[in-house]
Order: sequence, then structure tokens, then C-alpha cells
Amino acid sequence: MAEKTTFKMPVWPASGGMDQSSIPGTSDPGRLYDCDNVIFTVNGSRKKKWGLNNYYRSGFTPTISQNFRGMTDYWRNVSGVQTQKIVVFAGGKLWADSGDGRFSDISGTTTLVADDQVSFEAFGGYLMAFFESSVPQYWIMSGNFADLAGTPPAGSMVRVHRRRAWAAGVKTAPHRLYYSAVDDPTDWTVLGGGGSIDIDLGDNDPVGITAIFPSFFNDLYVAKRRSLYRVREITSDDLASTSFVLEPVVQGIGCLSHNAVAATPNDIIWPSERGIHSLSKTDKFGDVDAAFLSYPIHELYNEDVSFKKAKNMRAIYSPELNSYLFAYTRRGQSTNSDLLGYNIVINEWFRWQDYDCAGLTQYVDRNKKSRVLVGQEALNIGVLDSDITTDFGNSVEMYATTPLIYPTTKPDVTSDFKNIWVFFKPQDEGEFKMTYQIDNNESKTETVDMTSGGASLIGTAIIGKDVIGGSGRIKKEVIPLLGSGESIQITFSQTPSTSTADEDCDIFGFIIEGEYAEDAATSTVT
Repeated sequence: MAEKTTFKMPVWPASGGMDQSSIPGTSDPGRLYDCDNVIFTVNGSRKKKWGLNNYYRSGFTPTISQNFRGMTDYWRNVSGVQTQKIVVFAGGKLWADSGDGRFSDISGTTTLVADDQVSFEAFGGYLMAFFESSVPQYWIMSGNFADLAGTPPAGSMVRVHRRRAWAAGVKTAPHRLYYSAVDDPTDWTVLGGGGSIDIDLGDNDPVGITAIFPSFFNDLYVAKRRSLYRVREITSDDLASTSFVLEPVVQGIGCLSHNAVAATPNDIIWPSERGIHSLSKTDKFGDVDAAFLSYPIHELYNEDVSFKKAKNMRAIYSPELNSYLFAYTRRGQSTNSDLLGYNIVINEWFRWQDYDCAGLTQYVDRNKKSRVLVGQEALNIGVLDSDITTDFGNSVEMYATTPLIYPTTKPDVTSDFKNIWVFFKPQDEGEFKMTYQIDNNESKTETVDMTSGGASLIGTAIIGKDVIGGSGRIKKEVIPLLGSGESIQITFSQTPSTSTADEDCDIFGFIIEGEYAEDAATSTVT
């Protein structure tokens, strides 16, 4: 009998995100095959997502119970004081509060279509709102919204770039990009300095212009469904005249939704029919593959995301989470039901399933801290809160599943699994479950106490159950692994003890122990 070799396979730290594109067994063991309600902390560990605290207090009338379509954090100087209003389009009406969650109807006389998507943009003190089916509206924190004066196009999207308003999405001119006069969102005439640019009228694009990106290094990027263009401003030598030059950036890859484009500190991220992309990499290399951020979740993206409901898509960049948050409608659903997150620091993906997220925006709270507001289809608004894990008082479950792991890195070598060391952050209460499956055998589940009670610090440690690092920063649990096989897959899951329990879970990593014989290769197919 061949002599057996003992191994310890450290997966420390376990800080990787989702990877469903690699050949089974070849993904880094520290990554995830699947997960739900997970985020990455600053140190890269995987923990339960932040919860939602109530922001909305009152105001929406009882007759309005759905069609939350957008919101924005609007600031204006009123009598020498910077004043804040959270403005919402829901139920076919426009609402505003004063940073306290108590909303009032500020709709104008123009009838708005409840199912329309909205594009908000602040410019020159105005808050502009462009809709799919109505004339553009504006508000100046006084009275109600009104039709935007002058000659604005009736487009569905608007963006501010280099002291002009830019609009597109006019149904009778879907390939046309419009721009206003400098510093005047009411004047779109050529005489006043406004104008328009036709973008490849005969290019066979099925939609036309779908998104105007935020400014990026002084240029404007405009997308159709299947192409991307750059608009550069050219000023004459004598500074007397200005013109614009249109340049193709990518053909074959465009953008699905204006409201799903988000600017990070040094990049712009957006969704296309193929996946989710980075503008800086696309523009730098001129190669779409170099900008293909969503390759690890390519199959999930293409099978799960409803392109038919692309207008529902919402995205923002959250500095708190260092992440691009992308809310979308899952196939078979009518409203946004899931969220994908991409952490730009560690370049990893996570997701939140069955997550009502009809609207997303950054806002500044009363402590002058930038926070994320989440608007729900059922007309509720919550603040993403790092101090809790419940959503509006309801407990949240989480799980994280590793990829298929071959401890010897050889798929034809049988291992006798012995133990697993699991390292995690001790909590005040709660437990998590570790479920493992060796090859195609029946899975086994063990329960782990997350509290620090009964454990001791290093120096007077209880063997098999330690708290490491002083003040209980890391707890270790040793769990026997029963069985032999070529591969193992592990799921860590946490279900709170009650429907309202606020129980966190933060897994740092693990070590798999076992042994194998050098000549243990078999012909078994797993």
C-alpha cells in the first residue's frame, strides 16, 4: 500500500467573489460559485450585506401603491443656504421631502405616465426631469414642477456636460443627440448656441440612442443599443466658435439603459447585451474584451437578466461599499428583483437575490455622510445601513458557496478528508451552518456557534475552539470532514433565529485537512 501524504489546504483569506465561468475545479478556492446577500468588507472578507433602515415616513397617498420609477438628491442655494430635497417620481407623480422622509406632491399640471422611466439632472439651479412620454419638467425648490421653458426636446434622457444640457430619446428622432446653449437649459436653438448631432442614422441599430454617459475626462460618450461613440468639443484658435466631433469607440457593444450607467472615481461602468463593461479600459485599449468586467458571471448575466425590461435597470457607485450596484429585473418578473455588485477595489462580484430595488441614489444624510437610498416598487424607501443586517426590521438570510475544490489540484486523485478549520468574526448571537459535499455523495451539514462564549483567547485556548487576535476578533472552529473523494464543495449559510433577528455573519477563511496516496489516481468521473 502506498504511503499516504497529509495535506493542509489554506484558503486564507477567502476574499474572492463569484466565478461561474471557469471550468469546474479550476477556479481559485477562495472565490465563490454562488452567493446571496453578501458584500465584501474593506479587508476583503465576505459578510452579510448591510440592512435597510426606514427613510420614508409619510406623504405618498394611499391610492398610490406601485410604480416607483426614480429619485435623486437635489441641492440648491436658497437665500444663501444650501438646501436639500429628495425628489421622487412614483405613481405618476413627483414628490419632494426636506431630508426627513415626509413627502409632498409637487407635480405640475402636465399629466405624467406612471410607468415611464425618468432621468433627473440638476443644472443651473434647475432640477430637470425628462420622461419617455411627457414634455421635460423642471423645479427650483419653489411651488410645483412645470414644463421646461424654451425649446427643449421631448427626450427620455438628459445629462449635463461642459456647461450644456444634452438630451436624447426623442421617439421621432431616436438617433439624434441634442445639446443646449451654454448655461441655459431652456435654449436649444442654433441661434442661441444649441444644436443636434445625428449619430449613424442608417446603422441598423434596433433602438437608437440608449444612454448618455457622465462626463469622462472632458469628453462625452453616447451609446446606442449596439455601439458606443465619443463626442469631443473643438474650440477655434480665436475662441470665437465651438464645434463637436463624433468618433466611434466600439461597434457591436452598446448600452442597455441610461439609468444603469454609473461613474466611479476614475471610470464609468455600464451594462450591454453582452455584459458589464469599463469605459476606461475600453477607451484605453480599444478592445472590448479588455473591458469585459462581467466575464466571471457571464452565464448568470445572460440567463438571469431580462433585456426586455432594460428600462427598469438602475445603477450607482457606492463609495461606502467601493462597489458598482446594478439592480435589474430577473426574467419572468415585471419589476426589479435582484442586484449584482462589483467591488472595484478587489474586482469581484456578489449578488442579492429577491431584492426589491426600483430606485437607487446617493444622498448626503444629516451627518453630512454620503449614503445609499433604495426605493422599492411598493413605495418604500430605505437607507443602506452598515450598523444593521435587517431590511425594514425583517431578518435576512445569506449563503456563500465555494467552487468545486480539488485539494490536490488533480481531479483524479482521491483524498481522505479529515477536518476543516473555519475562521470567522465572533458575534453577540447566532449560528451559521456549514454544508459540504464530497464528489456526488450525500451532503452533510454542521452547525457552528458564532458567539465567543465558552471560547478563550490564545494562550489559554481550548483546543478546537479558539478566539484569536485579542478582543475576540477571530474565532476558529474545527469541524470533522467525513468521507473520501476527489472533490469537495462547501456552503456557508446563516439563517437568523427569528424573523426579526439582527444577526451578522462574517467568514474570513478556512483550511481543509486530509491525506492522499501518491498512486491514488482512479478513473472515477465526478
